[in-house]
Amino acid sequence: MNSEPLSMLIAALEEAQHTAAGDESGRATIIPALGAVLTYLRTVGVDTRLRAPLFHLLAALGDAEAGRNNPILSPASFQDGTPKKKAFERHQWTMAVVGVDILHKEAKWSVTKALKHMASAIGVDSKELAEFRKNLGKRRVHQDILDDYQWWLQTRRHYRDQPAEQFVSVMVTRGAELTIK
Repeated sequence: MNSEPLSMLIAALEEAQHTAAGDESGRATIIPALGAVLTYLRTVGVDTRLRAPLFHLLAALGDAEAGRNNPILSPASFQDGTPKKKAFERHQWTMAVVGVDILHKEAKWSVTKALKHMASAIGVDSKELAEFRKNLGKRRVHQDILDDYQWWLQTRRHYRDQPAEQFVSVMVTRGAELTIK
């Protein structure tokens, strides 16, 4: 297998990570990263018709960067019951609640200490995280949050031999790595 295209993809993705200075939208990183993925897919022979949806997404991001509306990125009508938090934020908060529960139940941390630790890790107020945790526990959250919570618990069961604090540390590290700065 020729590793040259993969090496070029990784180099382009690394370069994209360093282009975001002052860009709150994340597009300065996302646009070149998605472009690198498209180049890689073309280089390894993925059919144009299979790459087309990603190309349209890249074009829509370019439109947004230039101040043009593009229906691909236009929000759908807000439906009753739709969570107010954005998808990535919901994922972070859910991960943090799982971290709290693991630290409390397995590492025997106090809930307060675990809340402060995980809130600090994702950059939110511990009281707000406590409220989110309470609502999750009472199932007063959107189904995707409940599903995400269960996914994290399943992942924890898969890595049951890893000490609780180490597992949570890896969770926090992966979450930080997914954040576009």
